[in-house]
Amino acid sequence: AGVAAGALAFVSFVDTRTYLQLVDGKEAIIKSLFPRWWPNGRDMMVSVIGLSVLTHGTAFYLSRHTSWLWSGGLLFCLGPYTKFILGEDIE
Repeated sequence: AGVAAGALAFVSFVDTRTYLQLVDGKEAIIKSLFPRWWPNGRDMMVSVIGLSVLTHGTAFYLSRHTSWLWSGGLLFCLGPYTKFILGEDIE
């Protein structure tokens, strides 16, 4: 969950709009970066979120503390967030 939180903190603060402000309108830099960055970041997050959800489910199974279900459920919800909210910035 810590790796997922760190990756999401990065993505939350460094998005396309932020990059465009940093490069001062030189869109060619962004157009060359995102075709490589986005697929790799997406693939990493699918693995990280999947593994985190599985470990939260295992922790619940072993401890029977419902807090593991809540946090695992919230991690699971990051998939639609990534697809619909962050995908909007990429397109």
